[in-house]
Amino acid sequence: MAFDYDRIVNTVVIPQIRDKGIDVTLTRVLDVAGVWEHKFDPVTFEEYWQSTVDSSIVYVEPTGGTSTFTAKAVITDFTENEREDSTIKAGDKKVLTIELEEPLPGDTITAQGVTYQYVNHKNIAPAGVDVLYKIQVRV
Repeated sequence: MAFDYDRIVNTVVIPQIRDKGIDVTLTRVLDVAGVWEHKFDPVTFEEYWQSTVDSSIVYVEPTGGTSTFTAKAVITDFTENEREDSTIKAGDKKVLTIELEEPLPGDTITAQGVTYQYVNHKNIAPAGVDVLYKIQVRV
């Protein structure tokens, strides 16, 4: 019998984050230098732009601006065991959420008037089912 991760997510994880979580906003700058490479497809004769961050492709030249995504999240400190990881610095926070767009380098997360820089994240997805994002952020 397979373990029903969807049931746990829908009955435990999401309700806890919704009930105990705070509003957060992820902001993505769309015109970060070096993020978009201008390319040309010699087969279709189409110009396109490809992201160096996540390999996404757009056919209209990126003009800049930002995209924002909002969600409920829980923000906590890292445990002592987690701090043994050399990438975690004093003051870094852990953001736990399921409803946020997957973060990318250059993104910021704002919560309760504080803007944090994205550092790293781990997608917790046992059996291929997204349970939550554990995001490392820094002021």
